[in-house]
Amino acid sequence: MMVGKVIFILFVTSIIIKVIITYRNNEKLPVLTTKARLIIKTRDIHTDVHVNGAITSNTDLILVFELDTGSKIKFKVRERIFSGVPEYEWGKLDYKGERFLKFRSASGCIEKL
Repeated sequence: MMVGKVIFILFVTSIIIKVIITYRNNEKLPVLTTKARLIIKTRDIHTDVHVNGAITSNTDLILVFELDTGSKIKFKVRERIFSGVPEYEWGKLDYKGERFLKFRSASGCIEKL
């Protein structure tokens, strides 16, 4: 029983450390602004069955942008941003590392709060 608790604590600690490292790495990067258009809105649904039989489901909302260079970049976002960014409309995309910050187009501006 004690070994299980130690493994769980190590697992949770490793996740927390990974999140902190990713956050710190993103903070070091500059804010980039580029011409882009949203080409794909998708939902990535994860369903887990736990040992006790409980089923949980999580949904990641993902926006995939095509940059004016032809490359693609994707962001996990919240519902307000997911529904607010117009598809196939060119605009200015601001992002920092793996974080969506703002998209400005003829339809308006949607930004992370």
